[in-house]
Amino acid sequence: MNNHHVTFRLSGSDLAALDNFARKRGCSRSEATRLVFRFGLPLADASHTFNVSRVLLILEQLSASMDLIVTREHPDYAERIIDIAQERVEAHHAQR
Repeated sequence: MNNHHVTFRLSGSDLAALDNFARKRGCSRSEATRLVFRFGLPLADASHTFNVSRVLLILEQLSASMDLIVTREHPDYAERIIDIAQERVEAHHAQR
């Protein structure tokens, strides 16, 4: 792969956020920038925004609703739901 060097400016707070992200991920600033770019560009290109608080609220609502349904309708699966969900996360969303 032929990589190109790109230079751009960031505010102090944006740079601190990027460095914090890199530190948490255990990667370089350059790799963190590439990860942010790869995730953010498709959203920006499609004119989408991503409201984390709204997504978390929706996920919690769905989780609570499903918990209620499973507990009422399929109590034999209720204890296994977390394990099943974890298996699905690892199979479909694990970092590679």
